[in-house]
Amino acid sequence: RVNPDIIPVYTGKAGEFAIFEDHRYPMPFVMLENREDQYAAAIHFTPSPVRGALLADQWWSAGVEAGDGYTDFVLYSGPIGYNKKHSVAKALQLTPMKYTNTYLSMEPGRIIEKEFYIELYSIDRKGSGFQQPVYTSLDLHKPYDAERFPDFNTILASKYRFARSRWVDYGNNAAGYGMYDLQNRKDVVMGWCGQADSPGYALQVLADRLNDEDLPAKVQQSLDFLASFPVNRENGMFPVGFNGKEFYGGDHVSCGQALYNFAKAIETAQKNKRYNTEKWEAFLTSACDGQVKRILNPAWDPHSTAEGFYMAPLAIASVLFGKKEYRQASEKIAAIYADRHLAMDGCYWGGTLDATCEDKEGAWAAFQGFLELYERFKEDKYLDWAKHA
Repeated sequence: RVNPDIIPVYTGKAGEFAIFEDHRYPMPFVMLENREDQYAAAIHFTPSPVRGALLADQWWSAGVEAGDGYTDFVLYSGPIGYNKKHSVAKALQLTPMKYTNTYLSMEPGRIIEKEFYIELYSIDRKGSGFQQPVYTSLDLHKPYDAERFPDFNTILASKYRFARSRWVDYGNNAAGYGMYDLQNRKDVVMGWCGQADSPGYALQVLADRLNDEDLPAKVQQSLDFLASFPVNRENGMFPVGFNGKEFYGGDHVSCGQALYNFAKAIETAQKNKRYNTEKWEAFLTSACDGQVKRILNPAWDPHSTAEGFYMAPLAIASVLFGKKEYRQASEKIAAIYADRHLAMDGCYWGGTLDATCEDKEGAWAAFQGFLELYERFKEDKYLDWAKHA
């Protein structure tokens, strides 16, 4: 499943290296773990451009190089590479990108400073070495300042104005929140980039704060229409888009995210007693029944982490409808992704586009699913797995 022509692969064998521009790290540290001795080390750094660089936008680079019986942390003036290929960047979806001439031009006597910190610590489990440096990195860089941004109420009001501007009414009770600027296309699309299903849940939670008398009717109408989308009862899949004439699309990420919002919308409506959820429940159970049939099949073997988005809705639906097989399917998904990814032999990968590349969307699917399983069934392992994801 791991394609070394696309994904950076590092196993620690002599001659391997994995070095990237330091500003490309979401959290600026590099970590190594000794799984046998349960010990780990990390080097933390502050991303910065290179003084005296040949290129206009040249930054320091950071990573690891494996020798014979040892491994070095490295901080370089820009050279990068991975998978035994020098001077290539992980910047394209399907192939490495050439990135050369990353050297310095400097006169004698010039002093260049580069700040870094070394952290040494023990670990409890294979694949967990990156977790402690996450907290250290947060402490070092403190990315907590939100004062420069609009406050929550302002953001919420503008988001709601935006959602209302996307309302599409096809007539005959077919209506919902559109994916595109309505001057261009009037498509209603569930999941991923469309998220037509999200307002049906989120606006219930925010109704009292938004104080819009039209809101309940739009919540009811939008989810009623989405619940009319046809479901394949054999596998639980369904088209996620409608353009005014026909249904289209349908993938694991979009279907899973849509089912999550339906499950949360039903659960929330049962508490506030403001909505008729009969159609929503019929849609959710029909899709879950098909997904369970597919997932509990012994031959089921997910291609990527995309199917992790079924974990949360199945866990919620198992409680909503008292169906043990929904929980079984959710826990089967959890077990297979934990087996694949907790040891970090392979990263969470494979989102909506092509499932050929590492993708934080896959880690989000696992995090959401593991956490929902913990919230519903209170087994500590799921909380541990969620933290790891």
